[in-house]
Amino acid sequence: MGRKKIAIKKQEDQSKRHETFSKRRIGLFNEAAELCMLNGAQIAILVSSPSDNPKVFSFGHPSADAVIDPFLTHLSPVASDDDRIKDSLRPLHRELRALEREMKTEMGELKEKLGGEEWWASDEYKKWESIEENR
Repeated sequence: MGRKKIAIKKQEDQSKRHETFSKRRIGLFNEAAELCMLNGAQIAILVSSPSDNPKVFSFGHPSADAVIDPFLTHLSPVASDDDRIKDSLRPLHRELRALEREMKTEMGELKEKLGGEEWWASDEYKKWESIEENR
């Protein structure tokens, strides 16, 4: 036995209308969340309850405000969280590479000053190490 097809029409009974609204709202938000996870979509949903004292429910990914605000201010849609993370990491990655090059240059200069030996094998380091041990 399968499900019975329900005619799409307004519920006249207030309590049934509220119950249907709550179940369908939850289902809608679950479907939207699934769409976001599967496809990386950015979604904003605003739903107003059909009661005498209406409440507004919202769902959004990454947030309802993040999706709606650019449209209200006529800006381009928001970037995904992954794009924002990548964009914020790019300057740090460039800085890291520059520091690595600088360190490699300084290590080469130090090795040259020490006559080709590594700094930890140099006599200067051994002197400093023995001074530290005697403190």
